[in-house]
Amino acid sequence: MFVFLPIPMAWPQEPGLGFPIFLGQTSTMIPPALDGGGRSVVFGSAITADGASLPTMDIYVVSSEGSGLRRLTRLTGTNRPPQGALSVSLSSDGRWAAFTALGTAERGEEVHLLDVAGAVDRTLAVDTQGCIQPLLAIDCPACFFSCVQTPHVTGDGSAVFYAVRRQRPFYVARNDGAPPRNLPIFFGILASAPQRILSRNGQVVFTSNAPFGPTFAAAPTDVYLTNLDGTDVRQVTKFADSNIFARDATISTDGSTIAFLANLDAAAGRATNTTQLFTIRADGTQLRQIASGENTLASPSINGDGSRVAFILGRDVSLAASDGTGVQRLTRLQFSVAGNSVLSENGRRVAVTLGPTSDSLRGSSIGAIYTVNSDGSSLAAAYAPRSLNQNGITGAAMPFGVVAAGSLASAFGLNFTRDTFAYATNLPLPESLSGVSLTMNGIPLPLLSVGPWQINAQIPPDANEAPAAFEVRFQDGARTAPIAQEIKAFGPAIFLLPSPGFNRGAVFHAGTATPVDPEHPAQAGEILEIYASGLGPTSPFVPPGTPAPASPPAVTQARPQATIGRLPARVLFSGLAPGFVGLYQVNMEVPAGAPPGNAVPLVLSIAGMNSNPVSIAVR
Repeated sequence: MFVFLPIPMAWPQEPGLGFPIFLGQTSTMIPPALDGGGRSVVFGSAITADGASLPTMDIYVVSSEGSGLRRLTRLTGTNRPPQGALSVSLSSDGRWAAFTALGTAERGEEVHLLDVAGAVDRTLAVDTQGCIQPLLAIDCPACFFSCVQTPHVTGDGSAVFYAVRRQRPFYVARNDGAPPRNLPIFFGILASAPQRILSRNGQVVFTSNAPFGPTFAAAPTDVYLTNLDGTDVRQVTKFADSNIFARDATISTDGSTIAFLANLDAAAGRATNTTQLFTIRADGTQLRQIASGENTLASPSINGDGSRVAFILGRDVSLAASDGTGVQRLTRLQFSVAGNSVLSENGRRVAVTLGPTSDSLRGSSIGAIYTVNSDGSSLAAAYAPRSLNQNGITGAAMPFGVVAAGSLASAFGLNFTRDTFAYATNLPLPESLSGVSLTMNGIPLPLLSVGPWQINAQIPPDANEAPAAFEVRFQDGARTAPIAQEIKAFGPAIFLLPSPGFNRGAVFHAGTATPVDPEHPAQAGEILEIYASGLGPTSPFVPPGTPAPASPPAVTQARPQATIGRLPARVLFSGLAPGFVGLYQVNMEVPAGAPPGNAVPLVLSIAGMNSNPVSIAVR
């Protein structure tokens, strides 16, 4: 969430001062698969092209430049999430797609084979055995972890190779009605469904630390090859350090070259804390390092003859020769994050997902599918529906915060802009930025900023306490489906600073730009300034989008209470911060006896409601 904070005391601030959050419905799409010529993209989506939400994740096909969209499935919902398709792969000729889906409670999880041209769907396997689910530290009835994973279709559509999260995980389901065959490999992991794990000559690449049976000593996770029927298992890498973990292994169509990720220091032959991208010949020779990921390194994808590798590095998709030369950054994203890169067999086109810039949610928040040429040209939106997230309207001060009259709010959704960020440069605030407006009950709201995944705006101070309909409108006449959100008169919340740890609040030493943190602790008798939201109506009334006056200041009609370490603190002022829009300021005195520490809780209360507790440092 980009939050404009009043430090330094100038308005507006540059975008990026704040922290991005993605709220509401996040599992909107599953990663795309690309045909061999880079012409067709198959993917899953629970959002229609016009931005409407579906109860299930269905399979679609579209050309790489975004034309000819077709919905291939109409899967039925279940009584447990996620609903519909879970992952998808595509044959090189684009004729066959394999996907996994969650069936009914009685049927379990399913493996499907789809004739793309005719949209003919056939269920090849149903798994009812289940698997061990992770133990969660929170109560989460909606959480589900799939057992059947990573379906990979053969080039001729005759079989689907997939994995189940248990011992002897690999299965082959054939398109002839025969029951699935469980392969005699004790343990292994496959790359994600869109990546190629099957070569033209029937070789399957996987990673494992125990392919032949249980081990009683720690072992490295190496790269292996096997035949499609599970015979002739061959070890490709032979790491000596048991802490080395290889993953995401993908093979060229001709079977000559494998790309994979590993925490390997190749020069020293031991594990490292940094993920590295490697290629290796299928016979185990010519191990080469392609890239090193100090930040994010993910989704290696190799082309048909093994000469090129696409991958995610940082927030962008990159391409390199398989010998490690010619590394090229294909995208230069600023307000989005790329993920799930897949390179076409001919090496000319890359499909990639885009989502909001949130490291904690990266990979689960897919908002669009783009394609780009291997020289970095012709970046195109294959599928980028514009929509507001369900439950995506929230108070700006904190995630899932109350939306209060007169306060700042954030709207989260998909593809409001194309990786651009616009912010207001004049007061009063405009009702449109970059051709985008956010309306409440049909009335445009004053806007602070508009980005691809988030809009910041002010709720009118005279808004009624009632459900309101929000929608986003665009310059081309398009608009999102409306979503409802309750508006409240009060919703106290303290803004947070973009600092790691300790839930640090936007609390400053009075009259300074210095936050109250461990390096600058507060002390008894000192006056602090708190920046907050949702403290209710003011006198005088300040029109929407208009900066608050300094003389006389706009004072809240009800005065909040404040506590530090559960001790009452004297509130000296409560009102709108002069010169700002929709931002409340509370001045309070640190009480005598306030407990010392680096994470002392501070809470505001008003109208019988408590704010989020934030941390300050007290000595």
